[in-house]
Amino acid sequence: MADGVNYFFVDDALFDALLAKGKLVEWVEIYGHRYGLSRELARRLRGRGSETEAQVALRLGQAKYELSRFREYDFLVVNRQVDQAFRELEAIITAHRARQERRCGLAQTILESF
Repeated sequence: MADGVNYFFVDDALFDALLAKGKLVEWVEIYGHRYGLSRELARRLRGRGSETEAQVALRLGQAKYELSRFREYDFLVVNRQVDQAFRELEAIITAHRARQERRCGLAQTILESF
């Protein structure tokens, strides 16, 4: 892990400034250290140097395609803060499990018990 190669290490003041300016897509604090993902996905992918330009273009194209189809989904979780995104995902799973068609057998059993 070299600073400026695959990752960029910043002090707390700069991290706070990046948060305030909305420059981080998501961030998390783990064991007293904060980690964030910047909004410039293309720059991050190219900066790592782990993929060819064709691979970067393919990934960016796929990301754009997937995001452009957001209206086709029942739920949309934007991962700006990991804790919040997790709670939203958890709520979606709970709601899905409680759908009428998944519980109609249980409801029928209760109804028949009267």
